[in-house]
Amino acid sequence: AILALSTVAALADGAFSADQSGGAIAAVPWQPGPTRYDVTIPGADGPTLTIYPPEGPVDVVTGKVLTSRIQDPEDGGKSWYVVEMYDHMCPHCWYAVPILSRVAGAYAQVPTLKVVSLNCHVRENREACFFLELIAQAVDFPTFILCPPASQTSQKQEELLRKLPNRAQALANRLFGEEQAMFLSLVRCTNRYLERHLPRGKEDPFLSAPDIAQWIMRETGLEASSPKDLQSEADLSRLRTPDPRAPPGRPGWLRDDREGAPGVPAWVPGQRWFDALRGFVHFVHTEYRPTSHYDIVRVMDFLSKAFPVKGGALRSLAERLKASGPQDNPKKVHQMISEWATAFELPDSNDPGEDDSSLGYLTCEGSTCVMWTLLHITVAAVAVRGVSGQPLLGDGSVLAQAKPEEYPTVPECLSFVRVFVSAFLNCKQCKADFLTDFDNCDFGRCTVTNYRDLALWLWRVHNAVSMRVAKLNQAEVDRRWPMYQDCPACWHEELALGNVMSRRLRPLNFDKEDLDAPFHTDHVFWHIVRTYIGITRVRMEMDSLSPREQMQVQAVMDRDRAQELEAASRRPTHHRGFVEPPPPRPTTPRPSLQGPPHEHGPVAIAVAFSLLVVLLALGVMLYLNGFFEGDLGIRSSREPVLRQAPAGSPVDHQEDADDDEMAAEREAKVDEPLD
Repeated sequence: AILALSTVAALADGAFSADQSGGAIAAVPWQPGPTRYDVTIPGADGPTLTIYPPEGPVDVVTGKVLTSRIQDPEDGGKSWYVVEMYDHMCPHCWYAVPILSRVAGAYAQVPTLKVVSLNCHVRENREACFFLELIAQAVDFPTFILCPPASQTSQKQEELLRKLPNRAQALANRLFGEEQAMFLSLVRCTNRYLERHLPRGKEDPFLSAPDIAQWIMRETGLEASSPKDLQSEADLSRLRTPDPRAPPGRPGWLRDDREGAPGVPAWVPGQRWFDALRGFVHFVHTEYRPTSHYDIVRVMDFLSKAFPVKGGALRSLAERLKASGPQDNPKKVHQMISEWATAFELPDSNDPGEDDSSLGYLTCEGSTCVMWTLLHITVAAVAVRGVSGQPLLGDGSVLAQAKPEEYPTVPECLSFVRVFVSAFLNCKQCKADFLTDFDNCDFGRCTVTNYRDLALWLWRVHNAVSMRVAKLNQAEVDRRWPMYQDCPACWHEELALGNVMSRRLRPLNFDKEDLDAPFHTDHVFWHIVRTYIGITRVRMEMDSLSPREQMQVQAVMDRDRAQELEAASRRPTHHRGFVEPPPPRPTTPRPSLQGPPHEHGPVAIAVAFSLLVVLLALGVMLYLNGFFEGDLGIRSSREPVLRQAPAGSPVDHQEDADDDEMAAEREAKVDEPLD
């Protein structure tokens, strides 16, 4: 309890000291990923979002434009189409941009082959992407598909349909109108590129321009007009690897701070909660597949018990989705989510204004950030309840009135994270890396036995991922979180001041030891709580602190309460239920003497300490009254502790006789000469 409360004081003293100086950082917020473009395409309803330059060799299409071109006898009737399905928020899709661009450049002078890109994150493209996913059995992004020209397809449409997977056939039988026409126009796009499984490290490229070109030539018989363009592969082995043990570098998370006020949080936790839940609704809307139906239900049910707000709404959606069973047509799920969102006054993912590709999250740049935010909020909420053995103040989960033994356990929370990533992360290589690390117990996952370590494990994983992405993007900023300016107490002072040099004698693997080395993890834990849950939501008992410490902690809480009150006073309507005034502190602390296994509440620790003091005092009294025997009045540690018999009993007299006999033997041995 003392550590937690003093940490809060340390965090605030360091975090807000920069604000008092009024200094600004001479740096700009850095975001990973390539440049994004709004491209106007002939035949499209409006500009579309892409990560491919509009004047580059890779053509940009929408779902409708692609199907129109494929159906055109003078276009798709004579030409092969190489279609990349990608998500502009997928890191490995970013790395594919220069690779696919080289392939397109190599085939630029081949008129019968077109290389196009389709951003499946954009709402208007999702239907075409879903159809291609079923037809070509595509799994996650990026995926490359070949569509042969109609003139070279000898099979009739009925024959092509019969060769499709069962799920694709079942869906085709239920479509009509424009949807059916789009599906049938794509039905010949069944050839999917399968990358070779080579013994490469996780930091190496998983795609190769020569490999993709070789696949195209093998399937189409068309050779590249400029094969030399394929050979300029990036040598990632020469990229500078960030040192996880290094002193803090140029700030890499400036978006977390108010502009011009380093160390001052830009957001209150409730604003992060809204973005996280808004993003989750988007995930369900875009990533729902009948094969992951029950995993999605599990995720929703866990969130209803763990997320700080809207537990009843999440439980309601989980029950509705479970009762409906797996749906082959996602539109039924979309309609269900729309009705649910309207009923609970939440953002409706069917609303065009809620298109994740165009809307701007307040606290995040996109869906990847929102995914991490949701996981950190959920895990931190589970950890705080588990450590304290009590609900959050103003707890909005379905377990707000539950007993501590009903709270989610550490293994259940770990399982939730794995299922969530498996169901919703659509970056193929990112997902594979995450699940491999999880199953291999990397970053200390298999040693997580308590709630505090649970939150630190996820923090460690996120830092490792951020550093990998920073390496591949050659970022000039430090992507370790938290930044030094936000939490000086979280960093080892000697390292931050440059008094300790980081000397590496082995390759950097981003393991638990390396990632923890620069930080005071106790302080990091409470900084996580402050960022994603809010200290004003944590039940704390300050009786064990000195008056000075109580004043420091109270000052932190007052400061955070003021920021939350300010945010609540200017909140937009849709933030209602998320960005609320902080709940009042309880006038009488709610004691918790019994918490979940391996966790102890602050009251239990205080009681145990008091009992220890009483026992020590009793021992001193017994010593002064001569109850203990032996040298210096202390019983020898090797002598057995025997149950005392009643005075005057036969056993007592026998023990006295035995003692006299043993004393005589000892005296006789003293007079014996030494050998």
